[in-house]
Amino acid sequence: MKQGDSKTVTVDAENAYGQHQPDLERRVSRSALPKGAGVGDPLQTKIKGETILIWGKEIGEDFAVLDLNHPLAGHSLTFEIELVALESNES
Repeated sequence: MKQGDSKTVTVDAENAYGQHQPDLERRVSRSALPKGAGVGDPLQTKIKGETILIWGKEIGEDFAVLDLNHPLAGHSLTFEIELVALESNES
């Protein structure tokens, strides 16, 4: 690309956040979630000592389905890129 050029680049799901994996969804008691937690909210949990984000996928009165997949798993990513300026580090 040269200055002023633009292009669109698409990254398929497999090379982005991977395919959605249904086995990474867990059904838990609603009482295990913090008060006010809703669908799509990021929540933190620890697995084997590592803090990770999970998302509320479905929340019922007595249960919740939590999703350990990244929210963009299974989706292709499209970037629109414009080269605005070139800079040189040479003196």
